[in-house]
Amino acid sequence: AINYFEENYPNGYFLMIEGAHIDKSNHSNNIMNMIKYMDEFDNSIELAYNMLIDDIDVCFIITADHESGDLGLAENVDEITDELYGSTDHTAKDVYYFIYQKDNEDLMQIPEQIDNTDIFDISSKLLDIKENKIA
Repeated sequence: AINYFEENYPNGYFLMIEGAHIDKSNHSNNIMNMIKYMDEFDNSIELAYNMLIDDIDVCFIITADHESGDLGLAENVDEITDELYGSTDHTAKDVYYFIYQKDNEDLMQIPEQIDNTDIFDISSKLLDIKENKIA
């Protein structure tokens, strides 16, 4: 996808990569699949980062739209089992987000806690900042 967009949209683009199978694995309380798909998602982010890190106008926003499975924490590797799940549904637990921009002088101040729907507003503002730089 990155190669396609880089070739066909030289003035910029928005790319969203979703790890839907992470959510599906949590809904079915399958921790080993969830770990596998989290690792694949991590590899996707690393690949995108390595391909785009030299681009001054790149911004990465990494988050989840919700938590599902009510996953507990294991104290050691032997405790990593499906028994860590407390639900097969979405929960009200907060999820973390991470934002990285190489040249962050224009990155607006974003509060520590946001609503998942704020990602749209943040993305729109970042795109507007880029447009204003070009204009």
